[in-house]
Amino acid sequence: MTPNDPVALRRQVLDRIFQLFQDAEAVEAEAGLDSEPYRAVSQEMASLVGEYIASTPIVPLSRCPFSGDVFSHSLDTTGLDGLWWNSDSPQRPIENLLPTFFAFSGALKLAPLVETAPFIAEPGPGRPCVSPRLLSYQQIKAVLSTLPVGSHTGYVVTYFADPMLFTEPRLSDWGSNWYRYTDESGLPWINEGPSDDARSFDLAPWIRSGQLLWIKPGDASLTLHSDLETCPYLDLEGPLDNQFVHNGRVWTLQAGEQSSESDYPFTLEDINQLVAADKQGG
Repeated sequence: MTPNDPVALRRQVLDRIFQLFQDAEAVEAEAGLDSEPYRAVSQEMASLVGEYIASTPIVPLSRCPFSGDVFSHSLDTTGLDGLWWNSDSPQRPIENLLPTFFAFSGALKLAPLVETAPFIAEPGPGRPCVSPRLLSYQQIKAVLSTLPVGSHTGYVVTYFADPMLFTEPRLSDWGSNWYRYTDESGLPWINEGPSDDARSFDLAPWIRSGQLLWIKPGDASLTLHSDLETCPYLDLEGPLDNQFVHNGRVWTLQAGEQSSESDYPFTLEDINQLVAADKQGG
């Protein structure tokens, strides 16, 4: 590993975290949650998870069509084996988002080979889509952009609102089962997004209506476009159902169907419990 190689350091941290989960199960069975060995495991786990979160890049992804401001969000672009992609318990920094930001969803065209990780990643369908429910409001506009996620192609759909629509349920953040938002009084909340929300994969009518804009792949200037003639996102191929990735295996389920925890041996959703146990242990 070369000095200060972020990809190699990320791999080292993740490998150790995955090993600690196996160690935690064994220690819990042998010594219990209140034991010193378990506290030691949880303390190391909390430290490494914090290190992973702190190293997750904040990526310029889109541009608000109302204000013109660049929208940036945390995103593990190295691969689906990062804790950012754990759909049950995504480990992400707290975002300082634009005041016009409303929702953040996405899709992923998977490469032939996928990453191996002991949790389920849910990167969405294999081609971009939009929410007709949200775009039925004239005060909401969406922007479609793209970027690589490891060897995969990520499609990001970001929704902006002006004026803000506080009463309408939002979409789960991309790759997650829930979303964070701030209410009208400024208080932060976490809600589970609707799992049965209708999707539209026919993007042309939404572009034509002005409700959906797009950014060219690889355009660092994040210039907004509204024309159909040169849009690169029409007639793309890919699964319409939600994709799930676990330990190198890929399967799909229709929107609204849930993947059972029995599909994999253990889940990283216990990270928060380990962190809490470490804090309680002092």
